[in-house]
Amino acid sequence: MRNNYTTTIDLSAFKSLTGKATDIYISEEELDLMLKYDLSDNIEFDRLRDLFIIGCETGLRYSDFSRLTKYHIDINKRIIRLTMKKTLGNVVIPISKRLQKVLEKYDYHPPTDISSHYFNKNIKTIAELAKINVPVTKIKEIGNQKIEEHFFKYECVSTHTCRRSFCTNQFLNGMPSILIRRISGHTDEKSFLLYIKIDEEQAAMKMLELWVQKETQG
Repeated sequence: MRNNYTTTIDLSAFKSLTGKATDIYISEEELDLMLKYDLSDNIEFDRLRDLFIIGCETGLRYSDFSRLTKYHIDINKRIIRLTMKKTLGNVVIPISKRLQKVLEKYDYHPPTDISSHYFNKNIKTIAELAKINVPVTKIKEIGNQKIEEHFFKYECVSTHTCRRSFCTNQFLNGMPSILIRRISGHTDEKSFLLYIKIDEEQAAMKMLELWVQKETQG
C-alpha cells in the first residue's frame, strides 16, 4: 500500500490480538541453591549452570552474557563494560559477590561456547536438580480467552529468565529503577516494567518494609 501496488485499505478498525503470559524469575535464595548444588560429576551441566548465574547477575540478554570474555571485565574496578548486540548501546555492570565467585572459578574467562538451544534444553533439568520446584500458575491471554496452566518453576526456566531475574531481584533489593535500567540497558520505563515479576503480596510486603525504614529514620 505504501508503494501504491495495491489499493489503500483502512485498517483502523482492526485490533491486534496479543498473547500475554505470566513469566517467572529466580529469586536470590533460589540462585544460591543452584550455585551450591554439586555438579562436579557433570562438567557440561556445571558450566551451563554457571553461565545461567552470570546471566542472572548481569541482566544481559543471552546474546551478550554468552560472549563475555576477560577483556570485558575490569577486575580492579569490579565492573563489566560491554556494547550490546541488539541495540549497540553501552552498559557498565557492577560485579556482585555471587558473580565474582563464578568469574574467579574460570579465571575471568567464563563459558562462551554454549548454544541457546542446549541452554534452554538442559537448564530446566539443572533447576529441577537444585529443587527449584515452587508451583507456578501461568495465565495466558489469547484473544479474549484466558487459559490457566500449572507448572513447577523449573519447567519454565530459560534464557529469558536471566534478565527478568536480575531486574526483579534488584528491584526487590530496593535499587531505584533508573539505576537498574542503566545497567540492564532498557531504553524506556514501559519495556523495563515488563521484566519486574512480583505478585501482590510481594508488592505489599515491599511497601511495608519501606514504611518501616522511613519510620525508623524519622
